[in-house]
Amino acid sequence: MFGALDLMVIQSLQYVEGRGIRRCLSLNEVYVEEGVIGWNPLFVWDPHTDTFQRTDTSSRVLDRIAYSHGWSEEDIQKNLHMRAKTLRNMTQEQIRGGVGEVGARIHELRKSLLHGSE
Repeated sequence: MFGALDLMVIQSLQYVEGRGIRRCLSLNEVYVEEGVIGWNPLFVWDPHTDTFQRTDTSSRVLDRIAYSHGWSEEDIQKNLHMRAKTLRNMTQEQIRGGVGEVGARIHELRKSLLHGSE
């Protein structure tokens, strides 16, 4: 079953000004080697800056995506940047949970990626 799982998000309840909020602590790549389940942390939350930091770990998932699309490392970084920008914009515009709104933004991003625009 874990062989079909590519990514795992670790969340925890954090307290900010006495109020409990759920925070994503890390985004981890899951892999199985010789029957042993392992993971590589790809992004880790820094509570001091309230930002995510990319680790130096190479990503099997990103390597597989690059291979299947014929992308270079530069192409992967460009696509990650565009997705991060979309998420930042959604946060600034307070688009957080409406399936329709979120879906529309993802659809816009996919269209822009297909047409090569930013």
